[in-house]
Amino acid sequence: MLGKRLARGSWVVMVTCLVLATGLSVPALGQRGSAPRKTQAKRAQARKSVARSPLRPKGGTEEKAAADRIVLRDGKELLGQVDDSSPQAALMVLVRREWVRKALPERAKTWEDAARGATAAAARERRERLAGWRRERPATPAPGDRITAWLDRELAESSGPVAPSFLMTIRLGRNDISAVERRSERAARALRCAWLLGLADPETTPLATLRDAIAGRGMTLDGDEPIALDRLLPPAVEPPDRWLLRRAATEVLQDEGLRFLQFGTTILPEPVPGQPLDPALGPALVEGTIRDALGVGKTDSLPLRLRAVAERGRVGVMVTRIAVAPDLGSASAESTLYYHSGSDWDRGGWRSASLQVGAVPPMVVSIVASDPQVQAVMKLIDAIGAGFVSPETKQRGLVVGTTVGGAVVLARTTLVRSLTGLAFDLEGKGPRPKL
Repeated sequence: MLGKRLARGSWVVMVTCLVLATGLSVPALGQRGSAPRKTQAKRAQARKSVARSPLRPKGGTEEKAAADRIVLRDGKELLGQVDDSSPQAALMVLVRREWVRKALPERAKTWEDAARGATAAAARERRERLAGWRRERPATPAPGDRITAWLDRELAESSGPVAPSFLMTIRLGRNDISAVERRSERAARALRCAWLLGLADPETTPLATLRDAIAGRGMTLDGDEPIALDRLLPPAVEPPDRWLLRRAATEVLQDEGLRFLQFGTTILPEPVPGQPLDPALGPALVEGTIRDALGVGKTDSLPLRLRAVAERGRVGVMVTRIAVAPDLGSASAESTLYYHSGSDWDRGGWRSASLQVGAVPPMVVSIVASDPQVQAVMKLIDAIGAGFVSPETKQRGLVVGTTVGGAVVLARTTLVRSLTGLAFDLEGKGPRPKL
């Protein structure tokens, strides 16, 4: 009777969500969308500052230097890197503290004196927040619990006075600047790497020489992977929402059990690649799909999931919503970060993607179909379909399911990359460059 009441499209959707539940369509595409090993701060999209400096040029072989050049009103030059996330009311420039002390000693003293009180207050606030976060983590970190181990290290290091940071942030207004010359993103990456490595005088070293020195230290400048400078910067005051958003991003990237898939009204934990499929997952998806198809018992289960996460002492959740077009011609996914702001959950950012069904190569569909977990899903479909599910319908479900997996990969990976710009840098490998 159930097979007669469900349309062919409903069976295709059921096959789709069950195939997706195995998590196999994602690895088959050669991507994971999981958190990168290094939670490095990603450079934000460039925006024009109050000084109306141009966006970073594409760069070329003629580029000679890595540092941005800011000409001050008195004609003196400041060499550093314009922070692309600067608010429109100011131009924030990252500079090497020792360079400023040597090149602009009088201004350096003024800037350092002005920042000293704010830095001390920010350090106290940060320590209090870290301690509160630590109280919500396990007493003893489990293997692989990178957040708790990082918190323990940070709290141990922050107990003493605030030492001068390797880099400092200088805030400049419209009246402070006469010109801004920005280098390309490629040159900007070179300067950030040079700072991390503690190379001598990277602001004035020819770019070609700097790139060779960086390569000689085993770092590559190719690609667009984010480069973190957190451990080189002084602590800064952050609004509560910003802090919680960064904490949420860190937890979603590092902790298990904080990512979910939503298909219709059903929300289930995202499968972890390489782990066996939860036996309860299939029946739950089948029940949810049937309820959605029949239009009965539709309830929003997201609040329950969020409440359970909050009870665990976590403030971040990633939910990937999946949708298949009524004609089964396309699939879309939207990955969203939710963060707990203290009294409620808010959306902290999202990314979406869509694919036409059939965009995934047939070879990938075949790989998915041959997997033992997917074959077990097909047997389940046969059992509940009572002979009403044709081979063509199951094949269509495989194609749609693999396409959905591709859309999930695109949306989730894009969101994960953006979250690395919010998450705290847990690596902190190697000693900090000395002043």
